[in-house]
Amino acid sequence: SWSPDGRRVAYTARFRELWVTDESGTRSQLLVARIGGSDWSPDGRTIVFARYTPRPVGPYRGSLWRIPAAGRRARLVHAPRYSTHDPSWSPDGRQIAYGDNRQRLWAVSASGGGLRPLGPATLRGSVPRWSPDRRRIAFVQYGTAVWLSVLDLRTSRVRRLFRLDPTMSQTFGLAWSPDGRWLALSRQLEIPCDGVPLPGICLDFQVLAVRIADRAVRELYRAEYGEPYGLDWRR
Repeated sequence: SWSPDGRRVAYTARFRELWVTDESGTRSQLLVARIGGSDWSPDGRTIVFARYTPRPVGPYRGSLWRIPAAGRRARLVHAPRYSTHDPSWSPDGRQIAYGDNRQRLWAVSASGGGLRPLGPATLRGSVPRWSPDRRRIAFVQYGTAVWLSVLDLRTSRVRRLFRLDPTMSQTFGLAWSPDGRWLALSRQLEIPCDGVPLPGICLDFQVLAVRIADRAVRELYRAEYGEPYGLDWRR
């Protein structure tokens, strides 16, 4: 993801290492290992990330940490009962939204207190992303169907924008346009194709933009055999 000033990029290497590089990609710095998603603070000085630590028995557990973008020691922000993933920093810098492995959405203060659920108790989703005006959160909603949806934080109402087919696609990234009018969505599509030597399934990489006002959808990019991980709309 781009830093707020557009001069640096945070990215994940080897699936679990958090790095920061300059725009040219020639000067990179390893910040921390064993992560599961990250986001910049609005002032560009700090990065929040989900860190995975192995349990004695069972899967890895994720907790929220923050680290200066220039490096140095990371600090624990929040260690919930259930694993965290996909943190998103609010534009005012006061809160961090995240999803857990029960498909619940939460917000916690950037200092670690004031935990609260997002939306109704029945809401299930992942990949929360704050809107530029701080009033909404985009997310992938789960239920009888899978949707790209937007939660109004003032009313707790959910608006569905775009239906996803869980049998044919998988969502990897969401990003708001800087003006808050569009949502970009990256996903991987399973497409029947002629394999070698037998027919099989091909995986296409697709980036869409969905307009909030009228749900209009535009295909921005598509390629064969792509694997999209993460998505950001440069400020």
